[in-house]
Amino acid sequence: MQYRNAAVPTGPVVVTFNGRVFGLEPETGAVRWEHRLEGWRSTARLAITEQHVVIATHTDVHCFDYQTGEEYWKVKRVHSGAASVLVVNERVVVASNGEVECVTMTGEPLWSNGFAGKGYGALAMGVPYSVIQADNDT
Repeated sequence: MQYRNAAVPTGPVVVTFNGRVFGLEPETGAVRWEHRLEGWRSTARLAITEQHVVIATHTDVHCFDYQTGEEYWKVKRVHSGAASVLVVNERVVVASNGEVECVTMTGEPLWSNGFAGKGYGALAMGVPYSVIQADNDT
């Protein structure tokens, strides 16, 4: 009996640091593509699908093609701060300091919830098989 046969994607290893994002060849480490991230301060968080790389910085959300690095869109975040990002059903959910917002995979804003009066702090979020744990890097 086999548990699961998950397909291993073939494509770049995505790395982000110092205000940049890189797509690296997994066999050699050679840079396939590179971009400077606007809105970067100290952290940038990734969500990767078979087609997209979505990155949340302190002030922006960026979307790139996973294979080529082509930038599809960039939008300003409603709530700023170190953020976690999750892609669910063609939607990008970004959470920071107890505040959550959502845009489509084409960068169109859908909703924002500041949870007024509910508090402030590290945030965890998830759906089945995809969970982002809370941390204190805010």
